[in-house]
Amino acid sequence: MFCLRNRLIGLFYRAGALAMMIAALIFFWRTFEFRYAPLAFYVVQSGILYIVLLILNLVFNAIDMRRGIHGLPSSTYLPVATAIWCYAMSAGLLGLGYHLPFGLTHVTAASLAEPWSIAYYCLLFALPFAEWLMFAEKGGIRPFSAWTWLAYPILYILFILFRAIIWLDDPVYGVEMYPLPWLNPNMDENPLFFLWLFLALIALYAFFMFIIFLGKLLGGRFKKKDILDVN
Repeated sequence: MFCLRNRLIGLFYRAGALAMMIAALIFFWRTFEFRYAPLAFYVVQSGILYIVLLILNLVFNAIDMRRGIHGLPSSTYLPVATAIWCYAMSAGLLGLGYHLPFGLTHVTAASLAEPWSIAYYCLLFALPFAEWLMFAEKGGIRPFSAWTWLAYPILYILFILFRAIIWLDDPVYGVEMYPLPWLNPNMDENPLFFLWLFLALIALYAFFMFIIFLGKLLGGRFKKKDILDVN
């Protein structure tokens, strides 16, 4: 493992990642039946958050070029940036893990088995992970941050639940009001609703803690001489 202390490489990587994310999101968006339905999906919201983060990081990185090429590329406030990286990575894993096994037989209006959808999920995981791995300082995130990072997933769940009540005539696909079956609070149709919510939040918390632990492991394992300088 290494950390690239080169602002020019960081600039080019983030510019390329931004272009790929925007292109992938546009093509992924076009696979949906309704124009605004994608906004109800965690994978889309997380992708938008990551695009915003890339834009901010790109601006900070470009400004920091005044100090020369050599040095760690500037980023958004690390706990915030790491939270968004985690949201994007978890969303990419969710998309791949949930839909790949059913891709050939379980077709939704989002056409999640189409190549652009799979490519979007892969990029949604790989790009933020690579950015975190190459350009983020490791070991500076406290374990307590994992609890605060659950704020967005909880707000997302509340948004989905209230959306189905407020916009009764606005399904996400077909006649479905919920992007995933286990988000349906109807106890007759989904009697394990609260259990699924609990397991989903626990899984996210475990993933956040894994990234924090991995960061501390990488941050503590390598001394300054082990950091890769690319001039």
